[in-house]
Amino acid sequence: MNLTIENDNQMKQLEKNNNRANELATYLEEKEKDLLEISTTSRYEISTLKSALDTANGKISELENNLRSTISNIDSKDEELIKLKFTVKEKDMKKSILESEINHLKDSHDSYDIQKESEIQELKGVIDEKEDLITAQSIRLKEVEEKLELLKPPELGTLDFSRTICPSCEAVGKNIKSVDDKNKVIGYIGGIPMYAKQNVCINCGYKDF
Repeated sequence: MNLTIENDNQMKQLEKNNNRANELATYLEEKEKDLLEISTTSRYEISTLKSALDTANGKISELENNLRSTISNIDSKDEELIKLKFTVKEKDMKKSILESEINHLKDSHDSYDIQKESEIQELKGVIDEKEDLITAQSIRLKEVEEKLELLKPPELGTLDFSRTICPSCEAVGKNIKSVDDKNKVIGYIGGIPMYAKQNVCINCGYKDF
């Protein structure tokens, strides 16, 4: 009798253990499915992040190349600007010498014969040619300085590739024009005034921003 009861108890315990084992197997199977789903999702996310990283690195490389090109252009414009300034200075010196020679001739002679008058006229013609050349080179110098200002990159550490936007109508690009501010003279080159720059919106007319 006792043996039968003990066998029944063992059978019940065995059944409980089997049920528990089945529950654990089912739970393990579900977790394996969850783990597989998580692994698949993670691989997809990693692939997406890697693709985004490659794209970002490509853009960074492109920006670095653009920056190097801009710096190279600025260096080239600096050299051209130095040459133009030297040429203007040289022409100013020659003009001063010629004017001094003319003044000397005027002070040394009370009257001029035909030959001297011809020489003076030739000198005046040379001066006019030099002045025209100086004017043309001054205009060229101004154009180079304007281009140099447009090519000048922002300071390192505060690099900003944003575009100028009109605060009135939010126009950008070709609608924004940089023009001379005739009310602000920043210096003179060969007697020609150099003006400060101001932005003007062609779209709405807003300026000085």
